Amino acid sequence: MTIDIFDIITFAVFGVLLTAGVVIVVTLGSLPGWIATKRGHPQAKAINAAAWISLFSLGALWPIAFVWAFTQPQPSSSTAEGAWRVARLSCCTVIWAWTTNTRLKSRPPALAWTISSSLS
Repeated sequence: MTIDIFDIITFAVFGVLLTAGVVIVVTLGSLPGWIATKRGHPQAKAINAAAWISLFSLGALWPIAFVWAFTQPQPSSSTAEGAWRVARLSCCTVIWAWTTNTRLKSRPPALAWTISSSLS
């Protein structure tokens, strides 16, 4: 058995195809993380991890990581700030009802009830 020129060309073609496959996999694996980092996404590391983990699951998570890279999460307010907004809104409702002599259909929260009773 001798190795002729066709065998060498075949090995060269397989080497080029293997190299191209590795480059494509690495490029696609890093694409969502790269996009998220470039867009300044606060969860860029998680997106990058999801994209690389998806390569082991045959690409099941990759579309999710890709879409996630383009989203921008809305900043959430803290719990204390949210509670303050509810209390302020409830207080305004009670004051409005008190000034217009309108009966509320439901009892307002305790904090707003305390605030309105101190006004009268």
